[in-house]
Amino acid sequence: MPGAVDDFVVKLAGGVDAAAAARRAVVELGPDMEERLQDDVLLLVTELVTNSVCHVPVGPDGSVELECRSTGDHLRFLVTDGGTALLGNGRPPVAAATPARRTNGDRRTSGWGLVLVDEIAEQWGILAAPPGTCVWFEVAAA
Repeated sequence: MPGAVDDFVVKLAGGVDAAAAARRAVVELGPDMEERLQDDVLLLVTELVTNSVCHVPVGPDGSVELECRSTGDHLRFLVTDGGTALLGNGRPPVAAATPARRTNGDRRTSGWGLVLVDEIAEQWGILAAPPGTCVWFEVAAA
């Protein structure tokens, strides 16, 4: 059935190869996704894993966890790392956030990851995942 994905959890080594490993995991463990859905998921997973590697930072000695959960007609992907910066200096975790909007004249080449997640995913959010943070997104399965 198109859009059907088995639930999975994989622990990925951090560093420069983490995003590619995450994409391989999605392709190998979720082979029945429609091409358009898979393209969107691969882009968003890449962005979240890259954020973990670049901003936490999760180096080759660290790890990032990628999880996929099928929730009926939706797929939820979760990326968990050891960072706490998104949790807001001791305040409760942000359940969902809205990234700063960009304008057409904005020429920055980085900082677009959560903008893409916000535009493409149906829902997304940030949760405490002691000792770190989990950023998740949800897309329609079909």
